[in-house]
Amino acid sequence: EEWIAQLGNRRTVAIVAEVMDDRGVSTVVGFAVYELLSRGVWLLQVAVHPDYQRKGVGTKMLDWVKGRLTPQKRRRLQAYVNEDNLPAQLFFRSQGLVCDKQRKFDDEVGYRFVFRAEWLVEEIASGNVR
Repeated sequence: EEWIAQLGNRRTVAIVAEVMDDRGVSTVVGFAVYELLSRGVWLLQVAVHPDYQRKGVGTKMLDWVKGRLTPQKRRRLQAYVNEDNLPAQLFFRSQGLVCDKQRKFDDEVGYRFVFRAEWLVEEIASGNVR
């Protein structure tokens, strides 16, 4: 129910990654959900099918999300990552995001790490965003 409410928010955007087989049939292999905020983009969820991980699918989706940033308004990209999700932590680090804080929520057992990137502003201005 919480996700349905989130997706109903007009600032929330969902994208999918597809691959096409030899017959021209598309299959969804990943998705990302993000929220456009006044000062940035909050990455809510990124998932890639295990058969397509480490093949650039997550990077392409994150590049799409990076394209929503602008030097004038939305300058920040951030995401929560659970402390036990090492693959996601490594992925975000490989994309230039930095873990700069830990948060503990009352209804959760462990911590979440907050990954942020504000360096994108300069890259957007220079046209160097992938």
